[in-house]
Amino acid sequence: MALSTTYARMSPCYIPFVEMQIEWNGNVMPCCNLRSDYAKHKKFVLARLTPASDLFATWCDKNYVAWRQSLCGQGPKAFPCAHCEYFA
Repeated sequence: MALSTTYARMSPCYIPFVEMQIEWNGNVMPCCNLRSDYAKHKKFVLARLTPASDLFATWCDKNYVAWRQSLCGQGPKAFPCAHCEYFA
């Protein structure tokens, strides 16, 4: 999905509240539109799950909670959500 560079997301996004994106290698991403193997998205990896990981602790991690909170209200969103039209 190519992101628009003219559209500015102002609406909330609740996808990270109902989905957890776990990639084949265990990387947890905050959204299905982000991939850890894409250089610009690599810094958004929230965790790397292992057999010993606690999935609930990952969901409640302060960085993951902050990501979700940043998407709750009306108004401009930060990169990479700034131009996302997914469920807008």
